[in-house]
Amino acid sequence: MKLKIITLTLIIFAFCACKLNSNENNYVKVSDINSSKTFSGYIKPRLETKLSFQNDGKISFLPYKKGDYIKKGEIIARLDGVFYKIKKEKFNINNEFNYNIIIAPYDGYIEKIYKPLNSYVKKNETVLTFYPNNKTEAEILVQPEYINKINFNENGFLQYKNSNYDVKVSNITKSDDNYLLELELDNLYKELKEGTNIKVLFNLN
Repeated sequence: MKLKIITLTLIIFAFCACKLNSNENNYVKVSDINSSKTFSGYIKPRLETKLSFQNDGKISFLPYKKGDYIKKGEIIARLDGVFYKIKKEKFNINNEFNYNIIIAPYDGYIEKIYKPLNSYVKKNETVLTFYPNNKTEAEILVQPEYINKINFNENGFLQYKNSNYDVKVSNITKSDDNYLLELELDNLYKELKEGTNIKVLFNLN
């Protein structure tokens, strides 16, 4: 009788031990959970360049539209040259580049065209506005104790009002004792105005 009781006790103990061991594998360890932290920042102003001719004339070349991407140095627009030729003879101007042509000052996008093809324009009159990119950008300040804990291979989340926006780090610079992170969003979000204060959440390793 005692032998049966001992045997039954050992079987129950073994069963409980196996069950406990199985349950342990289902628990998530605290160390496996990534913590997160929110950093303060703001929406960066967009660099705008207003492009114009240095001469009067009729636009004979302007094959682009709003949103088109143009590389630095490419010709954006050209005058028909009639007024240029007259002024060149009168004032002995030898540099067509400065007077008859608009070129892209950097890689960028056309934001708005004020004077379309075949329009007559005056000297220094704005023909179009040009931007280096067509995305929303932000900046946040990160303390040194967190800089190595942020996984830059994963997106962070910009939090504004009731919306979240994916962001990725485009540049990191040292700023006094902290780090300045430049962030890029995948679109030009009009609701995120320049200078708007924002919060950005990152998972920490």
